[in-house]
Amino acid sequence: MPKSTTHWALTLVALGSLQASAIEIEEGKLSLNGFAAWAYGASDNNDFHIAQHSGHFDSGEFGLALTDRLSDRAVVAAQLRFAAEDGGLFLDWAFGEWRFSDPIRLRIGVIKHPFGIFGEVANIGTLRPFFLFPSGAYGLTDVSGSGVQGASIGGTLPSAGGWEMSYDLYCGALELRVQDVLDKVVDPAALKPGGTLPIETEKTKYIAGMRLVIATPVEGLEARLSGYGSPIRQTEPERLVVGPSLQYTGERFSARAEYFFAYEANYHRAHTAYLEAAYFLTPHFQVGGRAEIYRLIFLQKPVDSPLFEHREIAATFNYWFDPNLVAKLSFHAVDGNRFAQPILIDDAILNGTLKRRTLATILGMQFSF
Repeated sequence: MPKSTTHWALTLVALGSLQASAIEIEEGKLSLNGFAAWAYGASDNNDFHIAQHSGHFDSGEFGLALTDRLSDRAVVAAQLRFAAEDGGLFLDWAFGEWRFSDPIRLRIGVIKHPFGIFGEVANIGTLRPFFLFPSGAYGLTDVSGSGVQGASIGGTLPSAGGWEMSYDLYCGALELRVQDVLDKVVDPAALKPGGTLPIETEKTKYIAGMRLVIATPVEGLEARLSGYGSPIRQTEPERLVVGPSLQYTGERFSARAEYFFAYEANYHRAHTAYLEAAYFLTPHFQVGGRAEIYRLIFLQKPVDSPLFEHREIAATFNYWFDPNLVAKLSFHAVDGNRFAQPILIDDAILNGTLKRRTLATILGMQFSF
């Protein structure tokens, strides 16, 4: 499936979501796309993403993507995203593409990470029913990243009998933004009064990966298989991530399920999965539910900690003013501290006051163009 920003509308249709439009210049050769989100979040025992114990308003994010069709075969594209809370300005991707044919397309640069359902569009809120994406697969874990520094070959193969397959093969370096909770559990000497859980960047210099997307004869039903690993011996630990995705999208009902297994040699492995469904009660009012689990396992010795676990049940109530403008109200019940913790997490661990259950509410608006 094409992944340049000129094809966001096609991506929306493939996801069964709502259509987005681009600003086109020079008879469609130059396209400008954007997206933004803002929300208020509140929680009780712990902070959960943008939901904080004292209430939180400062969660704005804005992204802008530019695509230029240099010719029928040559395309260049880039996306910048600004999120003040996450560290400021990010270059999500910037690449050049040469299209030999529909089945063969070459990209070089910082390419979108072809991973799962939302790997290339995780920040575009109009492509999903919930304000937040699933934490285990697309959050601050060592599962997926926003861009691969390298090259990819992909395309769409000829359809047969109502079946259609597209593929992506890629290699290069991958940066992952993570909150590493392992040291907080396995190295008590690392704990100190006032200590927090910072966001760190982990880079695997050499990876190779693939994603297959199979569209079935049942309209709106597709399956995906994603995976990547580090085939070349390097200073960083060997890494492997793999998992299937299943998605159905109709005019009013949509459902998605994904499972991923992540492994880092001699260090840890993780399992994460979620099931999500949404339904339009009217052309504007949508309801949805999601169940998610995440489990981290330290390989060097048995360790049991709520910091290694996440179980969540969530519900969302959305009002779509327009296909590209939506207000969302979601409620989250969380058990575990992998993604829900107090800011001063070291104090909570040292004092034995870490609470594993969290209730959170998020009210926000998202748009795209």
